[in-house]
Order: sequence, then structure tokens, then C-alpha cells
Amino acid sequence: MNPQDTSFTPDIDPAEARKYDVMFSHVWFTGLFSIAAMLVCALLMAKTEQFEAMLIWVSINCVFVAARWLIVFKPFTKLSQPTKRDYTRNYYFLLGSWFTSGVIWGTGAYLFLPPASQPALFVSFMTIYVGVTTGNLPNFSSSTIAGVLFIYPSILGLTLRVWEYGYGFLVVIALVYIVYITAVLMRLTRVIGRAISLDVQNEALLKQVTIEKENVEIISQEKTRFLAAASHDLRQPLNSLGLFLYSLRQKFTSTDRDKDEDLRGAENAFKALRDLFASLLEISRFEDGAISAELKQIELNEILQPIIEELSPAASAKDLTIVYQPRSETIVSDPALLSRILRNLLDNAIKFTQYGSITIEQKLVEGQLCVSVEDTGIGIPENELSNIFDEYHQIANKRRNRREGIGLGLSIVKKMSELLNHPITVESELGRGSRFTIKLPISSNEVTTNQTSDQFLSPLYGVNALLIDDELDVLMGMTAVMESWGCETVHAETLEQAIEQFGQSEPDIILCDFRLHQSRNGLQVVEHLREQFDSNIPAIIISGDRSEELKSALAETDLGLLSKPVNPAELHAMILSYLD
Repeated sequence: MNPQDTSFTPDIDPAEARKYDVMFSHVWFTGLFSIAAMLVCALLMAKTEQFEAMLIWVSINCVFVAARWLIVFKPFTKLSQPTKRDYTRNYYFLLGSWFTSGVIWGTGAYLFLPPASQPALFVSFMTIYVGVTTGNLPNFSSSTIAGVLFIYPSILGLTLRVWEYGYGFLVVIALVYIVYITAVLMRLTRVIGRAISLDVQNEALLKQVTIEKENVEIISQEKTRFLAAASHDLRQPLNSLGLFLYSLRQKFTSTDRDKDEDLRGAENAFKALRDLFASLLEISRFEDGAISAELKQIELNEILQPIIEELSPAASAKDLTIVYQPRSETIVSDPALLSRILRNLLDNAIKFTQYGSITIEQKLVEGQLCVSVEDTGIGIPENELSNIFDEYHQIANKRRNRREGIGLGLSIVKKMSELLNHPITVESELGRGSRFTIKLPISSNEVTTNQTSDQFLSPLYGVNALLIDDELDVLMGMTAVMESWGCETVHAETLEQAIEQFGQSEPDIILCDFRLHQSRNGLQVVEHLREQFDSNIPAIIISGDRSEELKSALAETDLGLLSKPVNPAELHAMILSYLD
């Protein structure tokens, strides 16, 4: 049994077992130390008549030490998991061996202690005995009884011989020494006992924490795997629902107020569900390490202006003013991630401001561009400032109204800012508004601004679009949306159907799902269709898969990528850009 081993049977207290182990582990050392000390005593008496008797005394001790090793220590070390009975039996054997060892030492002192008339031998003998008793104290640190059973017989033999020599003052000193050594031993035992108990408790606590940590990691991994596996299946019906609602809104001409409210309620419910699903997947991808930053030199205004234009109607509906002075600054960041951060901050400012304005300010501070979004809204209590970036934490939505989200927005913003190494801070005063500031690195090189072409606003009337998806609901929803824009659509579930329905004519654009229930994926289908029509037809891949592998594969092609659930406005803009 290794003294450091913590594998104990349930029927014994681990702390008690550890104390026994400490005592057992010293058996071999104390045996060798005892033999060496006795040999020194015998050698000191080599020129006396008692030398031969002392050699017999040493031999008896050697036999005893060997027997203790074979009977007590060795069998115990072979036990892989000692029981309480094993510990108890060996403990009492060991107590008996310590008492026997004490008797052997006491007998030697009584028989062989030289008189004071031989001062050199007398002092040497006394010194060895004091050294043996005090030197063994660490071996008895886990058991006061074991120490008493060894020390008392050893000193008693010495005391009796000193008494017979008539050295009364030495007898008194011996008795005082016994009392002192007993007190030291008791204190040492208590200290070591507490240390062992603390050590065992810490090990148990560490083991529990490790198990809980492993359980949390397993749960997190299972959640990530579930979301990754379910994302495609969940995106399909959600995508279809959004497309059908958009198509229904385009066709809706009724002046019936009740029907309009019903449709608006369905649209709001869909938006809440879509945002919830997207947020959960976003958090999952961060935890899985699936999101990486692609830093580029970009004009900040190219990021901010579209966001302001997108959210201005929501601000106008609440009579809020967005104050923004464009500034020509080139920064280094990931356009997509930075856009998400700024959109979330501006959207929150609009959501939690009932009157007043939202100011977007840019300042150069110590070589960095500080972009602030400041509102005149409800503000944040001081004791909540440290919690607003926590997952699922909401201040103004204690009733968990799903229209106001689930408290993941700022958590995702924080994770994105950390990924980009763009520090984000918040200042707020309750009832007067909040100010979120993000620091962006300035680029040392100029970047040419891309001009927006007027043709991006051109309608899609007359565009021949080929839609490929193995989900019929998605096809029908996509068809309804495309036809509302004036497109001529042909839809197919397989490559063969697509070739058959289009015949020799060539589509203007291909929209193809990535995961198809066949041996080919969307990339292979598009490649085959281009070979079939002998033309580099513009094509967009639509997928719920947001993995880096898919992005890498598409980066080597001229294909577009649109994530599910599809936003009709994004789809419209992407089709126009690929038809340019």
C-alpha cells in the first residue's frame, strides 16, 4: 500500500487510514536506525567485558526488526485496497512491535549503561538514548500511543540503572524528560492529525470539483453537439415559415384590421423565434471555438451607415433622433463581426429609449478610434453594470417577454469584442441613459472606398431562377418570395429534375441548398449544371451549416453563401449583386 494512495474502502475514514499509512511507512527506516544506533553502543563498549553480551543484544534486535518487516510491513504493502480490519490488525501488531522495541532498548540500558566513573562512555550512552527517543518522534506523529509504548520502556530501563548508581538528580531529570517528551508528542500528533485531515478534505474537494467540472464539460459538449446536429433540421421549417410569411405579406391587401393584426403577430412571433434560434447557435459556436476573426482594413462609415439606415425606421417610429457625423477613418477589424456588435448596440439603444436621441460619436484616443453609442434611455443601475454582459441576464425584462429577447445579445457582443481584441466599456446613469464605447485599432494604410452601384436597386423582373432543395416547404416558400419580385422560377428537388425542367435553356441564377438527400452536395450540383450548360452561371449556396470547412470550400469558388433562415432582403441584395 503506497502511503500516498487515496483508494480506501468505504468502511474506513480516509483521514484515519492516512495516519496509519504514515506510521507504517516509517517501519523500515526506524528498524535500520535502531540497528545502527545499537551497533554504535556496542562498538563503544568493544574493550569491555560486556561487548559479547551487547552483540547478542544487537542480534536480538536484528531478528526482531526482520520479523516485524516480514510479519507486519511487507504483507500490508501488498494490499491494493486495505479494509478497516486490515488497518486495525496491522495497527495493533505495530503497537506491539513498538512496545517490544522499547523493552529491548530499556533492557540494554539497564544491563549495559556504564557508571559515571567512565564519563566518556556514560555521556555517549546517554546521548545515544536521548537521540533515539527524540529522533523517533516524527515516526510517532500520527499516534501518541505508539510513541508512549516505545519511549517509556526505553527511558524506564535507563532510569532504573541510574537510580541504582545513586544518581538521584539524573532520575529527576529523566522523569522531567519523560513528561516533556510526552507533551511534545501529544502536540505533534494533534498538529499532524489536523494537517492530514485537511489534506484529505482538500483531496476530496478537489476530486468533487474535478468531477463536477467534467460533468459540466460533458453537458456543454452534448449541448454543442445537439445544436450542431439539429441546426439544419431546425433551420429548414424556420426558413420555410419566414418565406411564407414574407410572401403572405406581399400579397396582403385586405383592409381588415383584425387580419392585419393577426399577420403582424405571426411576423413578430417568427422574428422572436428566429432571433432566439440564431442567438443560441451563436453562443454554441463561440463555446465550440467555431468562430474566427478575419481582420481587414475597412472604412468604418461603410459599416455604420447601412446599420443606421436599417434601424432608422424603428427610431423614427418612436420619434427618436439618430445623431451621427460620418468620419473618414480606416480601421482594422472583421467587417461581419464588427457590424454585428454595432448593430446590437444601436438596436438596444433604440429599444430602451422612449424619448430623446441616440448619438454615435467617434474620437481618436491614444492612437485608437473610440466609437460610442449613447442614448437618453432608462439607464442601468450601478449594481447591474458588471452583469449586463452575462448570458441570459436582463434588467428590464424580468417577466421574460420573448419579444424583448432572452438576454444573449450583449453576451454575444462581449464575446465578439474579446475575439477581435476590441475592448468594450459601459457607462450609465439610471434614468438618464447609457453609453457603450468600443475601441478600434486605426489602420496605417488608406483603403479605397467601394462605390455602391445604382443597379443594386434594380428590380428582378424577368430573371430566370433555378431553385434546388430537397425540402418541398422550402421550395414553395422560396418560389413565393421570388415570384413576388417578378422572377420566373423553376424549382427542383434533384439535379436530374433541374436538368429535365430547364432543358437546353440556361437559368440566369441558381439557388441551391448545400445538404441534399443524395450523394451530391450543393457545390457538386452547381458544378455539374455549369458543365451541362457550358456556362459559368451565377450561383448562391443556401445552408444552415456555418462551419469553417464550408466557408473555406466556398472561398475557393465564385459562389455566394446565404445562411438559413433566409432573410428576404439579404437574398434580394445578394441575387442583384451576383447578376451584376
